[in-house]
Amino acid sequence: MFKTLLSRRSEEPFFLITVLLLIIIAVYNWVIALLALILIGGAYVLTRKNHNERNREISQFFDAISKSVDQASTYAVQNLPIGIAIIDMQSNLCWANSVFRDWVGDIDNDQQLDHIMPNLKVDKFWGKSGYFFEHIGERYYRVVYKYLQTEAADDDNYLILYFEDITDTERQKLNSLAAVPVFCDIEIDNLEEVAKGMTAVQRATLVTNVNNCLIGELSGQNCFIRAYGNEKYIACMSRDTLEYYKEDNFSFLEKVRSIHTVNRIPVTLSMGIALFPSDVIAAGKADFNELADKARAGLDLALGRGGDQVVVYEEDGSPHFYGGKTRCVEKNTRVRARVVAQAIHELIDTCDMVLVMGHEREDYDSIGAAVGVAHMARLAGKPVHVVVSNQTDAIRRLENQIMDNPDFKDLLISAETAENICNSQTLLFIVDTHRPDMTVAPALLEETDRRVVIDHHRRSSDFIKKPLLTYTETSSSSTSELVTELLQYFQEDVELTKIEATAQ
Repeated sequence: MFKTLLSRRSEEPFFLITVLLLIIIAVYNWVIALLALILIGGAYVLTRKNHNERNREISQFFDAISKSVDQASTYAVQNLPIGIAIIDMQSNLCWANSVFRDWVGDIDNDQQLDHIMPNLKVDKFWGKSGYFFEHIGERYYRVVYKYLQTEAADDDNYLILYFEDITDTERQKLNSLAAVPVFCDIEIDNLEEVAKGMTAVQRATLVTNVNNCLIGELSGQNCFIRAYGNEKYIACMSRDTLEYYKEDNFSFLEKVRSIHTVNRIPVTLSMGIALFPSDVIAAGKADFNELADKARAGLDLALGRGGDQVVVYEEDGSPHFYGGKTRCVEKNTRVRARVVAQAIHELIDTCDMVLVMGHEREDYDSIGAAVGVAHMARLAGKPVHVVVSNQTDAIRRLENQIMDNPDFKDLLISAETAENICNSQTLLFIVDTHRPDMTVAPALLEETDRRVVIDHHRRSSDFIKKPLLTYTETSSSSTSELVTELLQYFQEDVELTKIEATAQ
């Protein structure tokens, strides 16, 4: 374009004026006109030669500039401070700049990038634009993807990936997240039982030993811990320290159990731990009162499961369990019933649906306990169903009354229906039995690992595996009695309908 503009000349007017002047001179003296024509022709040839030479130099100048610009553009694309990669529909690498290759390492063309980039979903990203985050090796990247549509067939379209190295920012974020405080509620489970028959000196020595062991362990990991009684502590630690203890499976519980006692009963303790989810931290809505309540709920759940364990409420809000090696000591106290009721309330709040089942050939104790648990779920606002078998002749009258009541028309369901609606977020209660083969629907035990057992029978060898919560009291006459006691602590002002009260 520049060469064209510079080569343009308005020569026509000068040529016409020259011809007109030569004609006028020729009228008066043709010899002078002829000489003038020769001189003008020579001058024109010389001027034209100089003009062509000048255009050639200008052309070479612009060619050099154009070549330099192309080289600079190529260099800039290859050495931008961001990585660039182009892939096809099969995630094969078609082209990449040198920065991307330096970041990723030795990589060949036609290599599939989804093998080294787990978050690269080509089928999901194809035809769209957006971004995602990727972790490759020890580096973190923000990857912007843009769809490139060519005029050729669809198979010749591409996805362009722009990699921004955010490793420093991400590490700062992870370090900040690791330093966020985690709240712990700690309680010695069985100090009263262990201290029975001890002298005052022996009891004081025991408390001191336990106190030194616990405080020494946590303080050694830069945790804050304070006692507010001989049996209770509050503690605060970083998320990083919590991860350390989780990987170590809270081995200091074993150290506490190994403390020598006069009557050789091991001392055990339980912990409830709660942490802020990452989205709450990012939103700046951290509420430490709520965190403390969550930690207390975790402690109640640990105590309800028999103690000697740690309950951690993780990112997803669900409880995770550590420890728990000591066999539960059964004790029928109102404190235990309150603790279990609060733990059940917490579990119901974190589930999507509640299913309750007893044993096959249900009796009134089994169906009554199931109806009581269903009432807890209804109080918490959760959908609930009681799974019944096909052999319910013993409770046919109560079953008909429940099914005829509009408020409970969908309460009773079959085992087949329960298996179709059960998922991993379903909370399953097993009442009046703890043996898997005696339940109404043993297959439900495999559908969800969120299981609670409430029973009054003496424990057998084939106990349901890994329940979240176990409440067994062999001193109780029935499971309905246990559930009725739990209802008193589940919520204030509990009012049962006539059918529910009859079943209980």
